Amino acid sequence: MLGHGEPPMDGYVDITRYVPCDGDRILKNPYLDRVLEIVDTIKQSGAEPGLELLKYRNELISEYAFSIPVYPALKIIADSAPIVEIGAGSGYWAWCLTQMGVVVHAIDSRPPGENDPLLWNESNRWFEDSWVSIIEGDERTLAGYGSWTLFMAWPEIHSPMAAIALRIYRNSGGHRLIYIGDPRSSGDEDFHIELSNLRIEMDFKMPGWPGIGDRMKVYTW
Repeated sequence: MLGHGEPPMDGYVDITRYVPCDGDRILKNPYLDRVLEIVDTIKQSGAEPGLELLKYRNELISEYAFSIPVYPALKIIADSAPIVEIGAGSGYWAWCLTQMGVVVHAIDSRPPGENDPLLWNESNRWFEDSWVSIIEGDERTLAGYGSWTLFMAWPEIHSPMAAIALRIYRNSGGHRLIYIGDPRSSGDEDFHIELSNLRIEMDFKMPGWPGIGDRMKVYTW
């Protein structure tokens, strides 16, 4: 259930039209703050905010996350705690959730901040540092999390990781998945076939980067 006076997310074309709610103002969320500050500056200059904002996307993604956390989305995840996140990247979503008192374990096969310059091909190619302590592990780690809710945000395109993770989680007794991404550019075909056989409890457009098909979907079975 939503709270703190937050609006529903459906209807937002992208983050350039997002109006922060009371919940957003309570949390520390430098990612959202920076994006909205940039949007405001662009609008004051009279430029098109969508196109100009995209110039900052790669820089901000590498520091924070692919999707921009907003309170309504975080609240939905928090209501399904405890949370295990696979492919957690920098752990920024987990960091936001912990501020809400959520028990969340962030797992990644290549935790940022542990990069060895001599082993660049084994380092995290998206993020240089982390916001929380990241548990180093792959899909098999989910075997012990059957009573938790699985969270995946933008699993890598064409990678079998998401599909394998979902199968291991389901086989361990797991029954709830929260997925953020765009079917055209996250996960592989097997993953989306698996999703098509699950019941969708929620499905809505995220107020994300302009032109990026961020959706949050909650699946149960």
